[in-house]
Amino acid sequence: MYFPALALFLAALAIRLVCSPIVPLHPDEIFHILTATSWSDDGSYRLGDGSYTRGWIYTVMAGESFHAFGHVSVFLARLPAILAGALVVPVIFVWISRSADRTAGWISALLVCCTELMIRTSDFARFYSLQALLVTAAAAMIYAYLLHPSRRRAWVPVLALACLALAAQLQITTIVAAGAIGIFVVLFLATRPQTRALLADAKMRRLAFALLVLAAAAGAVVVYLGLPRLLEAEPWAEKHKYNYLFYHVLLSRDYRLFWYLMPLAAFAALARYPRLTAYCLALWLIPLFVHSFGGMKADRYISYAFTFFLTFWGIALACALPWLKTAVVRTLDCLQEACAVPLGERIRAVLVPAILVFCALSVIAVNKLLVDSPKLIAKGMVHFVHAPAGIFRNPPDPEWDRGLAAIRRDLDGGAVLVGVDELRTTLYLQTPNFGMYLPPAPVTFERNGFTIDKRNGRPVIENVEDLERVFSCLPRGVLLIPARRWEQYGFLDEPMARFITARTKPGPPRIPGFYIYRWQHPVNRQGCEAVRKEARLHSRSAPLEN
Repeated sequence: MYFPALALFLAALAIRLVCSPIVPLHPDEIFHILTATSWSDDGSYRLGDGSYTRGWIYTVMAGESFHAFGHVSVFLARLPAILAGALVVPVIFVWISRSADRTAGWISALLVCCTELMIRTSDFARFYSLQALLVTAAAAMIYAYLLHPSRRRAWVPVLALACLALAAQLQITTIVAAGAIGIFVVLFLATRPQTRALLADAKMRRLAFALLVLAAAAGAVVVYLGLPRLLEAEPWAEKHKYNYLFYHVLLSRDYRLFWYLMPLAAFAALARYPRLTAYCLALWLIPLFVHSFGGMKADRYISYAFTFFLTFWGIALACALPWLKTAVVRTLDCLQEACAVPLGERIRAVLVPAILVFCALSVIAVNKLLVDSPKLIAKGMVHFVHAPAGIFRNPPDPEWDRGLAAIRRDLDGGAVLVGVDELRTTLYLQTPNFGMYLPPAPVTFERNGFTIDKRNGRPVIENVEDLERVFSCLPRGVLLIPARRWEQYGFLDEPMARFITARTKPGPPRIPGFYIYRWQHPVNRQGCEAVRKEARLHSRSAPLEN
């Protein structure tokens, strides 16, 4: 069992390595790249003039990766996520092979190995794949211990709880997974004959009732404290905040057959492996339901639960495979009788697997992102064949790649820099003097009349009034605006765009995909001390090497 698990790990690792250079950079990755750089330099979580501690475990891992290789790159920042994503595959294989059968283990592991979402969250310098690994490992350990409890193995649930605690530090949504596991454990224990025997005693019934009351109270406290965080949404996610069918629409579009046939597949899987199937369904459907009412919605937020959706389908397909194989053999028998066409054993030995493979391909073809998965892998392999060393290069960032050289050449070092895409501006150029976006309220505070983003310690221009103050008090400046942010709510809205076009001049440089505006005029410095103070940079980040 362990040799196939090792082979699956190496295959998953290879897929994620070759795909990493072609998976575009996501802005959220920049948080960890910049903070990990400071960790590698001096052991701090510094980001600009602020501090970014969210998911600090991942930041430390990325920082140690930089330190070990003596270099800063997107690939090295992604390396912990790549390894974690690859490790999920053998964990699924070993767990399902032991709890169900080897066929279910292989199918489940291959689905997790090759599905586009699982590859993409692994090639992502953030904590999603590490969270999925810790939640999956904890779920597997708890399930195994429930079936075979032992005092000698009391360390197993303790280790599982430690995994969940680490995963919760990375992403608070782990509490949802822990709640799903808890619900299954309570229902499982309630149906055990040993539990019923214990509850025959009045003292044990009172103790069990007290424990249930305590658990319910703890759950109520968690809900009370966590509900505001669950419901809040950053400005860019506001449009989906009240779209409670978001994930239904996403799954209907990207995993159509798997999503619509899930009830039918559940009957087949529950008939053969009722406990394991119910466990996987609980760990998929409960988080899916909770996240549907959350403010922030994206497929990566449910990736830790999506692992169990794929595992469920691995079990279901393994249960359907013997029936399908028998159906294929009977169909060939009928064909031979009806057409008087002799089908020897050798022909059957080729036809049966070929028809089963065709059926599998037809299932994949209906699910959009399952079709995209082999395309992504093939594209990554072609890229690797043409440039093996390309694995270690920074991934594409098309918007910035086109004009970065010109921006660096023509950027006026003495001018105040206002960055609308402040993360990429910091990564490729320098920390901007001012950002221009609406940061999440919990990470802000007020200073000198400006909203300050705690994460980078820099002031944020949120409206026309803030722009007027900056323009009136600072004699020279540059506005660097990606075209996709122009007149976009949460960044640079229409009134601000009108103000900029009226008070500034375009370029240079003139680059497709960017709006670059400059201003230079005399100012009255009276009453401007606060603005000039906020414009000063206390630390400057070195740009990422291309």
